[in-house]
Amino acid sequence: MVEAVTYILENHATVQGLVGGDASGEQHKIFPVVAFNDTTAPYVIVTQVGQVTGGKNCDYTYTIQMTSYAKSYDAVTALNLAVIDAVTGQASGSVNGQQFGFLNVVNSVDGFDKEQMLYAKVTTFEGMAE
Repeated sequence: MVEAVTYILENHATVQGLVGGDASGEQHKIFPVVAFNDTTAPYVIVTQVGQVTGGKNCDYTYTIQMTSYAKSYDAVTALNLAVIDAVTGQASGSVNGQQFGFLNVVNSVDGFDKEQMLYAKVTTFEGMAE
């Protein structure tokens, strides 16, 4: 599911415009699980924090967190809203080789990374997939 979500974010025009490219200019700053030490804000980290099945041969319920980082509160808010728009607007089906069900926002919280001096917004989504 993480691969599907990162693909969606990397290909969403507004998210692309807000995060920009990495140092090589070849990849937008959307990362599965962890960002590299030399990554400059703004960027997004996508993490799967839960996977539950209803039983044998049943669909899975996934819990995905997307953490947006930026140098200002206004910038992180704009990025977080773009992330929410990109993911909640995505139809279910196959995305980047992954079965993808609708993801819905469950929670969103503010944060601050004192070590890197970055504002953060952590948004949690839940959805179904096979």
